[in-house]
Amino acid sequence: MVRERGSDRAISESLSGVLIVILIIICAGLIISQVFGLFAVSQTGVRLVPVTDFSVIDGKNVMRFHHGGGDTAILSGPMAQHAQYHLTLFIETRDGMYEVAADESLKDPVFATGDTLVIFRAPDSYRYTDTPEAITPAGSIPSGPFSLRVIDETRHVLVAALGENGWEFQEVPVPTVAPPVVTETETPGPVVETPVETAVPTEVETTVPVVVHTPTAKVTPRPTTAKTYPVYLNTQRAGYLAEGGMIRFRTTAQYSYIRIKSSTLSLSSGDDVQLALGTSGGGKIYMTGAMINTFTFDDVLVSVNGDLKGRGSISEMYINGYTDLRSTLSLWVPSRSASTDFRFNGVQLFSGVTDSPITVNGLSPGGTNGVLNVDAQGTRTYLDGGATDYVLA
Repeated sequence: MVRERGSDRAISESLSGVLIVILIIICAGLIISQVFGLFAVSQTGVRLVPVTDFSVIDGKNVMRFHHGGGDTAILSGPMAQHAQYHLTLFIETRDGMYEVAADESLKDPVFATGDTLVIFRAPDSYRYTDTPEAITPAGSIPSGPFSLRVIDETRHVLVAALGENGWEFQEVPVPTVAPPVVTETETPGPVVETPVETAVPTEVETTVPVVVHTPTAKVTPRPTTAKTYPVYLNTQRAGYLAEGGMIRFRTTAQYSYIRIKSSTLSLSSGDDVQLALGTSGGGKIYMTGAMINTFTFDDVLVSVNGDLKGRGSISEMYINGYTDLRSTLSLWVPSRSASTDFRFNGVQLFSGVTDSPITVNGLSPGGTNGVLNVDAQGTRTYLDGGATDYVLA
């Protein structure tokens, strides 16, 4: 009997050793998957803050694509086949859409926070690299209109489109709900519940991509014209501004400034300003068609004339006049049963208790008084302004 107990103890110790080795392998696999984006387990598209600007190499215009924060993705190579997030890039011009290929000079196919790709024109294609000193562009990036399309190839989802001359960044939700048809006489919205400044309502023409998502087909975005419609939302639910959403505008007057962290950034008339939301989505916005005095969020990437000036919380700002507004801001209200008043283009969609999730895209001044008034803090969400479309899913 003593011999049998010793044998059982030896078997037990052997099994314990095997289990420890298995646990170590599993932990190592999880760590690798987080660092290198392997093992496709997530069912949502890659989330990143895209920032672009332009530079000149050997007298040729090139685009710089900067990863401003978010998920790590794989661009090319053997790891891309098993990556959680595999990105492909496309350049769209008047002549068509072209896939941007990895150049031979690319050193690292992993695209993580802080990385920058240089996109340039080669003799037979567009290419990207992380080693700009090793390339000689054959021509310049087009002056416009054009767009850089960023696609999560793993799930066939268009993540972003960034461009110039009317082809803007646009985060594409799934699914989308087409906005109501606009008649010649639009029904004005209700009077706002809180005092706001008065401005002339404007209707903004933007160009945004429309994507048809299927499980097997590659995404082929195409530009279409979208308008801004009056929107009103007041709900006893917490709401969030989606990561990566941004506003971009050009200042038209002096005495404008942005206080980011503890530093004050003074702006001059004619500055091209971009405010892109980072990881935190709770905050407040107040702007009219003529000025902006509130854009309070904890994590904002501030770029001026294509240069990233800083990232952090905006505690105070004042834009004393602007033009050429472009917006991809999206407000998301998750599902929870609560009292909700939601109207889009004068149509009452909810009035009472509902648990339907709500996403409102392309936020800009509009609504009852030509303003954009957003309060997405705490347990209540308030929105009065304009938007391009909404999603109830």
